[in-house]
Amino acid sequence: MFEANSVSKLLLLLFITLFIISFIYQISKEISNRFVINEDNDYNTNLSQKVIFLLLIAFLFLFCSIIAVPLFTRSGFLHFFDPKETGYIGDTIGGITNPFINSAAVVVTGLAFYMQYKANKLQVSIFKKQLDEAREQFDKSLKEDRLKDIRIEKLDSYHKLELLTVNLNSILQDINEKGEKILKFGKDLHDEPYKSHILRRTPSRDYLRILEIDRLAVYKGFRFFNVNEQSKNFSRLYNILDFLPEFFQDFYSKVQNFIKESFDEKMNIRSKILQFLDYNANLIINYEGNQSHPVRTLANETIRINYEIVEASYDEFGNPMSETDWQEIDEKLLKNFIEEALKLRGSIYFDPTLIPIIEFASNIRKDIILVKQRAIEFSSEVITQYNNLLVDDEQDSIGKLLANLQTEINDGLLRAKLEVDIFYNI
Repeated sequence: MFEANSVSKLLLLLFITLFIISFIYQISKEISNRFVINEDNDYNTNLSQKVIFLLLIAFLFLFCSIIAVPLFTRSGFLHFFDPKETGYIGDTIGGITNPFINSAAVVVTGLAFYMQYKANKLQVSIFKKQLDEAREQFDKSLKEDRLKDIRIEKLDSYHKLELLTVNLNSILQDINEKGEKILKFGKDLHDEPYKSHILRRTPSRDYLRILEIDRLAVYKGFRFFNVNEQSKNFSRLYNILDFLPEFFQDFYSKVQNFIKESFDEKMNIRSKILQFLDYNANLIINYEGNQSHPVRTLANETIRINYEIVEASYDEFGNPMSETDWQEIDEKLLKNFIEEALKLRGSIYFDPTLIPIIEFASNIRKDIILVKQRAIEFSSEVITQYNNLLVDDEQDSIGKLLANLQTEINDGLLRAKLEVDIFYNI
């Protein structure tokens, strides 16, 4: 059994040990506060207070292993421990110091494992942070590249829309010029249906140029710059632009065909007039012996009237000034012949050979009237096409639709100009 004095010494020793441990803890805390810079992140590589504390404990065990030998081998230090009864001195020293050294080794080994754990955790944290930074940088770079691509697309669309508005302006001017000529052609054809009128055709290069502009870039421009009713106006714009060249090509082809047919018909009538004059010349020959015969007189008068009408279309030098006046041919030549010839019917001077000539003259008059009717009908069609181009009625004209679209595109470009200026100033 332990003696009371020995128990007291053990308790004192335990108390001293606890005191020393507490003192060491305070020292580690003080060392940590004074000499260690605290880093408020996951990559703190400084020794923490716990590590410092354990290191001090390990040093304490080593120190105790040194002082334990003279301390525990003193006579009378512990009554239950008599160094004389122990083994050899080496066993004694080893037995006394081993617990302290082993304890220090355990502490240091545990501390080594702890430090390795922290190092591994630090490496994992660094790797995760690098991975996150790389991902963030990639996302940022991807976003910047996308924004750059969008800005380039916007800039391209802006310039495409600018080019589009320039060409639209040229097209509107061309439509107005064409419209004026079409209107004049239609009115002249209506007012003077017997005359040959020319509709001069202007080139349509602007239509081809505007259709060559990248439509996708134009559509993106409609979306980027908030052109009203983007899809509807885009479709309407290109429906008109696709329609106009076909419209003018078809219209001018119709005009050309009309002019050609009208010319051919007039040439046919001219041939018939010459044939009609030949019939009158034959009448003169038939009544050569009777120059006062009414039929001969009618034939001479008919040829004279034709000569006067034809002569009026030439100047004093024999150069043609205008085409033949078909209205005078109809009224003064053919109508007069028919009326005068019919007056001879029932008289002794009537010649039956006049009947087929009268019918022939009547048919020529029908052909002339048909030329007039066709000209007036075609002039109405021409005026209708002009109205579709430039006259606003129940529906907006093509010119009005294009002008409205151009205004909306210009408004979008005006809104985008500030952004484009900033882009160029970067």
